[in-house]
Amino acid sequence: MKHISFVVCALVFCSAAAYAQDGSVVRLSATQIQAAEAEGAKSHAASALLDDQAVLPKRQIHGEVGMSISSRGGRAVYGSMVAPLGNDGTLAISLADVDYGRRR
Repeated sequence: MKHISFVVCALVFCSAAAYAQDGSVVRLSATQIQAAEAEGAKSHAASALLDDQAVLPKRQIHGEVGMSISSRGGRAVYGSMVAPLGNDGTLAISLADVDYGRRR
């Protein structure tokens, strides 16, 4: 029903824009409304078919590592990793080691 409500909202918006331009009211007949809803349902069904047939990219391991050094002797090393588990699982790990250096 989302696609039907979207089409109706779009038609109402267009009608409001037409009203604001010249002061006249534009109304759709019942057959025009049904035709717009049918067209929206048809295009939604076509896009849903394409979504189901889409080839998903191969899931890979992604991550990052980094380090920082401060002028007062502080240092840090950190890293994170995200890896696929099976068809729909995900594993995420983050590690950090920080030494703040000397304090005053």
